[in-house]
Amino acid sequence: MNNFEPVLQHLSIVNYALIDRLEWEPGEGFNVITGETGAGKSILLGALGLLLGNRAEDSRKKCIIEGRFSDTRGRFKGWFRAKDLDHSEVIILRREIGADGRSRAFINDTPVTLQILRELGEELVDIHSQHETLFLRRGEFRMELLDLVAGCTEKTEDYRAQYHQWKANLASLQDREEELARQMREKDFLEFQFKELEEAGLEQLDQRRMEMELKEQEHSEKLREAMNEAEQLLESEQRGLLTTLTRARNLMKSFADKSPRAEELTRRLSSALEELKDIAAELGQGAIAAGTGPEQAVLLRDKLDHLYHLQKKHRVNEVSALLELKQQFSAKLEKTVTEAESLESLRKECAEEEKELRKKSEELHKHRRKSIPALQNEIKMLFGDLALPQAELRVQLSSTPDLTTNGADRADFLFSANPGSDLREIGKVASGGELSRLMLALKSIVARHRTLPTIIFDEIDSGVSGTVAGKVAGILARMGEKMQVIAITHLPQVAGKGTAHFKVFKQNKGAGVQTLLSRLGPEERVREVAGLLSSGKPSENALNTARELLDH
Repeated sequence: MNNFEPVLQHLSIVNYALIDRLEWEPGEGFNVITGETGAGKSILLGALGLLLGNRAEDSRKKCIIEGRFSDTRGRFKGWFRAKDLDHSEVIILRREIGADGRSRAFINDTPVTLQILRELGEELVDIHSQHETLFLRRGEFRMELLDLVAGCTEKTEDYRAQYHQWKANLASLQDREEELARQMREKDFLEFQFKELEEAGLEQLDQRRMEMELKEQEHSEKLREAMNEAEQLLESEQRGLLTTLTRARNLMKSFADKSPRAEELTRRLSSALEELKDIAAELGQGAIAAGTGPEQAVLLRDKLDHLYHLQKKHRVNEVSALLELKQQFSAKLEKTVTEAESLESLRKECAEEEKELRKKSEELHKHRRKSIPALQNEIKMLFGDLALPQAELRVQLSSTPDLTTNGADRADFLFSANPGSDLREIGKVASGGELSRLMLALKSIVARHRTLPTIIFDEIDSGVSGTVAGKVAGILARMGEKMQVIAITHLPQVAGKGTAHFKVFKQNKGAGVQTLLSRLGPEERVREVAGLLSSGKPSENALNTARELLDH
C-alpha cells in the first residue's frame, strides 16, 4: 500500500502555451525541477493550476490537461459520496478548454462544475509560491496547526460536526420563525374566513334543491290558481273527470260478470280513478301550501344570495368546494398552534446545543493554550535553520464572542524579524522571503503530524544561499519522506536532495519553440547541478561538488 497519498502519478498537457504535448510522471517523495529562466517552469505551473480549477484563458487550439492521483486508502470516498460521484483508487481530473474559450471539467470522466473541480483540487495539491501567503493568513490553518501540536484534532472534528448540525438547526429555526410570523399575520384573516363559512351552515345546504324551490315559490300565486283550476276539472260534479270516470266504470262494472273484456276495463278504470283521486288531493294540498310562497321565497333568496357571495368571494361554484376551503382554513389555524409549540421545542434544543458547544470550545481553548509554548519553541529552532536566528513568532490566542467552526478562539501570529522590533501581525511586517521561509517551517511541522496533499514549492528558496540553502533543502527532503513534494528551484543544494530530478527546457520546432520536461539520469543530474553552481560551462571542481551534493 502506498505511504504517500494523495500522490500526483501522471500529468498530461496538450496544447497549452508553448507545450504541444507533455507527459510527466513525478516520483512519490521529493521531486525537484530545474531549468533556465524562461524555459517554461511557470508554464508547467500554469497548466497544473488550470487542472485544479483556475480561470482559463483563450487557447489557439483545444487544450486538454489531465492528472491522475492515487487514493488506494480511500481517503476521499466520503467526499465522492457526498458529491454523488463514483470513487476509484485512481482519481482522474481533466480540464478541457476549447478554441472558443469554453471550458469543461471532469472527475473520473463525469462532467462537474468548475467549483467542484476546484474543491477537490485544493485537497489534492497545494501550490505554494514565494509570494503566496494567503494560506498562512487563514484562520483555519493557524487553528489546525495548534490542534495538531496540542493533539486535539479529533476533539476539534467532533466539535465541528456538532457545530454544523447546530448551525443547520439555527437556520431551520430562523426559516420556521419567519414562516410562523407570516402565518400569525394571516391568522386573524383566516379566523374571519373560517367563522364566515362556519356560520353559513354549509353542511345542511342543498344548493340545487334550494334553487328549484325558490323558482317554485317565486311563481306560487299562479301555481295555486293553476292547482285550484286543475282540482276543479277533476272533481266538478257536473263535468269533472272523477264524476265522468266514475260513471264510465260503473257502466262497465254492470257487465263485468258477463264479459271478460268488461271485467278488464272495469279494473283499469278503477285503477285510473284511484290515481286521479290522489292527484286531486295533492292539488288541493299544493294550492294551500303555495299560498305561503312570498314569505318563504324571501328566506330562500337571502340564503342563496349569501351562498352566491361566498362562492364569488372564493372563486368556486360548488358548496363542496367551500367546505373544502373551510377544512383548509381549519388546518392552517391548527398548524399555526402546533408550529408555535414545535418552535419552542427547537429553540430549547438549539440553546442546549450551544451550551454544549461552548463547553467543548472551552476545553479546546485549554488544550490549544497549553500547546503554544511547544509550537513557539519548535518554530524558534526552525528559524535558526532558515537564517532567521533573531526572529520571533508569538502565537496569540484570544476568545471570540461568537462560536465558529474553530470554537470560540482566534489565533494571531505576531512576528518580529529583529530583536527590539515590535511584534506585529505577520502579514503586515514580514517580507516575502521571510514569509516563504516561515511558511516552509510551519508546513514542515504540519507534515510531521498528518498527511498533507501533494505540495508544490515554486522557488520558495529564493533569496537564500550557502548554509541556509542546505538547511532549506534538508527540510524539504524530510518532508519528502512522508509526502510527495515538488520543488521548482535554482539552488544546487536543493536540487541535490531530490529523489527525482526533472529539467524543463525549450526546443526549437519549425518556426517556433516548445517547452519539454525530462527526467535526468545520474550523470545528467551531475551536469545539471554543476551548471547551477557555475555561471558558464561547469568546471571540474563544480562537477566534483555536484557529485558531493548528490551523494546523500
